[in-house]
Amino acid sequence: MRHIPDLSRAEFAAVGVLSSGILLVGIFPTAVLGLISSSVRQLSKVVG
Repeated sequence: MRHIPDLSRAEFAAVGVLSSGILLVGIFPTAVLGLISSSVRQLSKVVG
């Protein structure tokens, strides 16, 4: 953390968690798409 002095430990942890999530979604997109598919299907019926 010497390279980024204005980043607190909590902020550094949050950046790490968010970056990990983004990386996992990029590697395994089917898991996320499987979770949201029913919601997207229902929304497409409503919107048209």
